[in-house]
Amino acid sequence: MFLRVTLEGTALVQLPTDSKVQPYKIFEVGGVKVAVIGLTNPEAPTLVSPSAFGTIKITDPVAAATQARADAKAQGAQVFVVLTHMGVTDKNPSTGAVRGPLISLANSLQGFDVILGDHTNVQYSGTIGGALVVENLSKGASYARVSLTYDPATRSVTKSDNTFVTPFASEVTPDPEVVQVLATYRTQLAAQLDGKIGVATDTFPRGNNIERLGEVALGDLIADAYRTRYSTQLAIVNSGAIRSSLPSSYAPQDKTLRRPAPGYQAGPPYDVVKGDIYSVLPFGNTVVTRSVTGAQLYAVLENSVSALPGSSGRFVQISGFSYTYDVSKPVGSRVVSVKLDSGAAIQKDSATYTLALPDFTNDGGDEYTMLADGQGVTREPDALVLLEYVQKLGTITPTVGQRINAIK
Repeated sequence: MFLRVTLEGTALVQLPTDSKVQPYKIFEVGGVKVAVIGLTNPEAPTLVSPSAFGTIKITDPVAAATQARADAKAQGAQVFVVLTHMGVTDKNPSTGAVRGPLISLANSLQGFDVILGDHTNVQYSGTIGGALVVENLSKGASYARVSLTYDPATRSVTKSDNTFVTPFASEVTPDPEVVQVLATYRTQLAAQLDGKIGVATDTFPRGNNIERLGEVALGDLIADAYRTRYSTQLAIVNSGAIRSSLPSSYAPQDKTLRRPAPGYQAGPPYDVVKGDIYSVLPFGNTVVTRSVTGAQLYAVLENSVSALPGSSGRFVQISGFSYTYDVSKPVGSRVVSVKLDSGAAIQKDSATYTLALPDFTNDGGDEYTMLADGQGVTREPDALVLLEYVQKLGTITPTVGQRINAIK
């Protein structure tokens, strides 16, 4: 995102970036001091590999932002901006009402002019508590141009506006030197990733948080790949690990392939290449196999649906079983029933089942602490497992098997 500050009688000035990690940074724009305060989302340590944060402790964001604002004001700051990795998790299409960590943060803060969010890939712009609150789409699909008007006479921001801008590559003239540098790498990547591995009869969708709200065909495919590879009874994959639709936006050099993107042959069906798989599963997670009790599985599923009706990367896609949940019930008691594909009920007891899952989840990521018990046999990279599964099937069709069922 770009923050621009408009001063009375001056031109727009784009703030420079700074690479140092500090609680805040003060930029002087046209004689006005603008404080930009960075906040990490509280659940960040659970969203990366456990222990990756080391000794870093994440504190309450409201208290941290309030203290940083006071410190920045003492140094002469006049405009206050929060930059945070928190987003909107639920947006009512009819009323436009929104909620989520970004909205909760904005409702809890005072004295800020702009709050810039992220993380959930939801486009939002609104005013909360006097602050302009903005979240933008991910992966450069659009960017937000925020303008503030500051009046030195009243020492306050008198106007704030946001415009969402969609960038188009066709409107940018490529730099010849950059193109030359990239050409070698593109050739190397094409040799490794452009090979066709299968055909998709249609697109396996991902995006707009659909995979974080319910069962999706791509989640079924990945979980099936895990379970088939290691002959386990069950398999799960956290939706936060799924980063692209299939076929993906990866651009093979071979334009005779059938792809959803412009410049290729039309489909469906579509040709799936190796690069698609690494776009879907880019994190380099490893599949782990282990046993779980019925009680552990219930705890896993309760964590999975705990953020609903909001979206969360902890929501798991599944294979080998199905379950029903009721979001109207309190968090922790939403799972109504669980059963194997055979129809046999899984009880909340000490009976054990074999399970395949990402090492991230098995290590307790996404708050799956019930699995962080030291169990698990390390297997192969998840992308390799999916790649070879698609290659073996040859043709894949996006279908949803009613594995995850909500009581309406």
